[in-house]
Amino acid sequence: MTCQSPSGCCAPRARPPARRRPRASLGAALALWRGQPLADVAGIAWLEGQAERLDLLGTRIKRALTEARLAAGDHVRLVPDLEELVADQPLDERVVGHLMLALYRSGRQADALACYLRLRAALADELGIDPGQELRDLETAILRQDARLDLVLPRGAAVLPSAAEPNAVPPQDGPSLGAPSHDGPSPDVPSAASAASELPVPAQLPPVTADFVGRGVALGVLDDLLPSADDAAAPRAGAVAVAVTGTAGVGKTALALHWAHRHRHLFPDGQLHVNLRGFDPCCPPTEPGRVLRDFLQALNVPPHRIPDDTDAMAALYRSVVAGRRLLVIVDNARDSEQTLPLLPGGPGSIAVVTSRVQLTGLVAAGARQLSLDLLTVPEASDLLARRLGDARAAARPAFRLAAIAAELRESPSPLDKFDGGEVSADIRAVFSCS
Repeated sequence: MTCQSPSGCCAPRARPPARRRPRASLGAALALWRGQPLADVAGIAWLEGQAERLDLLGTRIKRALTEARLAAGDHVRLVPDLEELVADQPLDERVVGHLMLALYRSGRQADALACYLRLRAALADELGIDPGQELRDLETAILRQDARLDLVLPRGAAVLPSAAEPNAVPPQDGPSLGAPSHDGPSPDVPSAASAASELPVPAQLPPVTADFVGRGVALGVLDDLLPSADDAAAPRAGAVAVAVTGTAGVGKTALALHWAHRHRHLFPDGQLHVNLRGFDPCCPPTEPGRVLRDFLQALNVPPHRIPDDTDAMAALYRSVVAGRRLLVIVDNARDSEQTLPLLPGGPGSIAVVTSRVQLTGLVAAGARQLSLDLLTVPEASDLLARRLGDARAAARPAFRLAAIAAELRESPSPLDKFDGGEVSADIRAVFSCS
């Protein structure tokens, strides 16, 4: 060949990277397709067999190119093409799965789920069967807005703009979700599964006090909430919730956090914590919608997939945590209405709610109740000794707690003696917020 450029010379075009050539070849092969193969030589058995082979090859090329375009972020432009394919092959689960994923990534979750329902109804009517496990798993992931469905592109790459030509071949690689890549794995591009495995598991429990004493009976009640061998044989119908109630400062939060830290290893999918500030004189109570948004983000739900409506957020939260083993600590609740949207719905999770009120609405909804009383005298003495330190406690072994109580009763401002100089250490603030 001779150079035909006006300048009389041209530099040789660099060959594309090897891992991109198969995708370009797929696009070029599909562009050569023209109608029905060998349509004008019907009736010859051997040629009809070749026509069927070419039809199958064309279908495989379309599927491979679809997977490549999905991986490169071309989902918006891909939807019309996939809708045509589904219209031609309404029972093809692979094609329907591609359309569901493209719709979901285009922000059309409801349409993606409707697509699944149409296929399920068609399979039931025509064949009397249900969709396969892979497609059922995809439907569940869409319902839960699983982060593993989100697109993972190479560093610096961008989702292709919707204004581009629909038949343009995407220039960059990326992982294909729900289908294997035909270009081979790329060491520079993380897969969706590996990206999901790197997402942090929420571990939000605040530090626990080292001076926890007593509460053996209460700890036993909480231990009874944990799954047993009987639960493995007959799983519980839903999540377990317990309302830990008692007067201000009695130790509700200390109990909940002490127990939670002891058993957090039993909840590998995470531990969530929130202070609802139900009785905080300095701040208004935390609204459930704000907590739900924080919980969903901690569970790796992308912010743009979180609805604004509190009921919708609560429904999404229950869907996301379904099938997971989570521990949820809801501290300092004002009332039952503030806590109910925060409870997980499925079995395997436990929610511990603390409040100075009885939370009868929560108990009526199925939560167990654990009422905390004051520490016993030996427990209180042990706690005081731990706080003072062995040396100070040993210096006055005969000093009685009753003497301190009598002194406080006679003081015009008894709580002033417990002023720690900081708001967080002031006894009045502690009792007000507890």
